[in-house]
Amino acid sequence: MPTIIHHSELVRRALVYLDGERLRCPEKQVTLLLDEAGMRFNLSPAEAADLERLFRNAYCGAPTPAPGADRN
Repeated sequence: MPTIIHHSELVRRALVYLDGERLRCPEKQVTLLLDEAGMRFNLSPAEAADLERLFRNAYCGAPTPAPGADRN
Protein backbone atom coordinates (compact mmCIF):
# COMPACT_ATOMS: atom_id res chain seq x y z
CA MET A 1 0.00 0.00 0.00
CA PRO A 2 1.48 3.40 -0.95
CA THR A 3 2.12 6.02 1.68
CA ILE A 4 -0.03 9.13 1.45
CA ILE A 5 1.80 12.41 1.99
CA HIS A 6 -0.13 15.61 2.59
CA HIS A 7 0.55 18.44 0.17
CA SER A 8 1.86 20.72 2.91
CA GLU A 9 4.39 18.03 3.79
CA LEU A 10 5.64 18.00 0.18
CA VAL A 11 6.13 21.76 0.28
CA ARG A 12 7.98 21.46 3.61
CA ARG A 13 10.26 18.75 2.20
CA ALA A 14 10.89 20.84 -0.91
CA LEU A 15 11.83 23.82 1.27
CA VAL A 16 14.33 21.67 3.20
CA TYR A 17 15.72 20.46 -0.14
CA LEU A 18 16.10 24.08 -1.35
CA ASP A 19 17.89 25.04 1.84
CA GLY A 20 20.39 22.23 1.34
CA GLU A 21 20.89 23.03 -2.33
CA ARG A 22 21.53 26.71 -1.55
CA LEU A 23 24.31 25.66 0.82
CA ARG A 24 25.73 23.13 -1.64
CA CYS A 25 25.55 25.35 -4.76
CA PRO A 26 25.16 29.01 -3.71
CA GLU A 27 25.82 30.21 -7.26
CA LYS A 28 22.81 28.35 -8.70
CA GLN A 29 19.92 30.56 -9.80
CA VAL A 30 16.88 30.58 -7.52
CA THR A 31 14.49 29.97 -10.41
CA LEU A 32 16.39 26.82 -11.37
CA LEU A 33 16.33 25.59 -7.78
CA LEU A 34 12.59 26.21 -7.54
CA ASP A 35 11.96 24.37 -10.82
CA GLU A 36 14.07 21.42 -9.69
CA ALA A 37 12.25 21.23 -6.36
CA GLY A 38 8.88 21.38 -8.10
CA MET A 39 9.79 18.46 -10.35
CA ARG A 40 11.54 16.44 -7.64
CA PHE A 41 8.59 16.67 -5.24
CA ASN A 42 5.87 16.62 -7.94
CA LEU A 43 4.37 19.91 -6.78
CA SER A 44 1.21 21.33 -8.29
CA PRO A 45 1.38 24.90 -9.65
CA ALA A 46 -0.29 26.18 -6.46
CA GLU A 47 2.19 24.28 -4.27
CA ALA A 48 5.10 25.59 -6.36
CA ALA A 49 3.80 29.14 -5.83
CA ASP A 50 3.55 28.51 -2.09
CA LEU A 51 7.09 27.12 -2.09
CA GLU A 52 8.41 30.17 -3.93
CA ARG A 53 6.64 32.54 -1.53
CA LEU A 54 8.00 30.70 1.53
CA PHE A 55 11.49 30.49 0.06
CA ARG A 56 11.63 34.18 -0.85
CA ASN A 57 10.29 35.16 2.59
CA ALA A 58 12.97 33.04 4.27
CA TYR A 59 15.89 34.26 2.14
CA CYS A 60 14.92 37.78 1.14
CA GLY A 61 13.16 38.83 4.32
CA ALA A 62 10.55 40.76 2.37
CA PRO A 63 7.05 39.34 2.26
CA THR A 64 5.64 38.69 -1.19
CA PRO A 65 1.97 39.00 -2.00
CA ALA A 66 -0.15 35.90 -1.61
CA PRO A 67 -1.27 34.27 -4.83
CA GLY A 68 -4.24 36.11 -6.28
CA ALA A 69 -3.57 39.26 -4.29
CA ASP A 70 -4.20 42.52 -6.11
CA ARG A 71 -0.96 43.85 -7.56
CA ASN A 72 -0.76 47.49 -8.65
